[in-house]
Amino acid sequence: MLTDDQLKQFKRILTEEKERMVRQLKQNRHFQLEEGFYHEASGELSSYDNHPADAGTELFEREKDMSLNEHAEQELKKIGEALKAIGRGDYGRCKVCRRPIPLERLQALPATLFCKEHSPEQRISNQRPPEEPYIGLSLKISRDGGEALREVAKWGTSDTPSDWAEGREDGGFKNLDEDQEYVEAYENFIGNDSKGKKRAVYPNRRHEQYEMALDENGIMTVFGDLPPGEKSPYDEDEKEGKK
Repeated sequence: MLTDDQLKQFKRILTEEKERMVRQLKQNRHFQLEEGFYHEASGELSSYDNHPADAGTELFEREKDMSLNEHAEQELKKIGEALKAIGRGDYGRCKVCRRPIPLERLQALPATLFCKEHSPEQRISNQRPPEEPYIGLSLKISRDGGEALREVAKWGTSDTPSDWAEGREDGGFKNLDEDQEYVEAYENFIGNDSKGKKRAVYPNRRHEQYEMALDENGIMTVFGDLPPGEKSPYDEDEKEGKK
């Protein structure tokens, strides 16, 4: 149970919050909803000579103001019910199970009248947006004309050396063997299972080219050399090979 000092503290918090919200709604005239149509808020005399899209911003702001005003009124209603509960002497007990509400929850939500288990606002809706079936997959993978042309061009084109003169754009067909569908070069010869485990290296031509490029530059990784603690075993093998 809450002590008398705690009840006085929560009553003071709720009263101050109520006064603040009432003062805010009075200052912004309920988010300008008292001005009627959005023309009065925007200063426009009429929208007859405007395209409907020209009023898109004003309509969005109007809808936002309506949502903010509704939210503020709901919060005021909750605060009023909490103050009435303090007056009745049952503040701090769940309206459903009548068990004491934890002090930590009251400190976070002073206007709540429910415990966590019986809070009506914890339900997750299973309804999907009505426009979702018509939008389709947002991550749909499709082929563009450039990819199709690249695949055909790698078997040969009618281009002559003059088409690739210095200073001219090659259109992307000169480097047909460049990496595609992955970012790093090593992604072409590594893999894992469906669960993301059992990582392995699959030897292929790209793997050989990758190792040759590292050896030519005298490095162990593409982002630089290995730390001294990880480099010593490789140094010993290299020294033994030179002997």
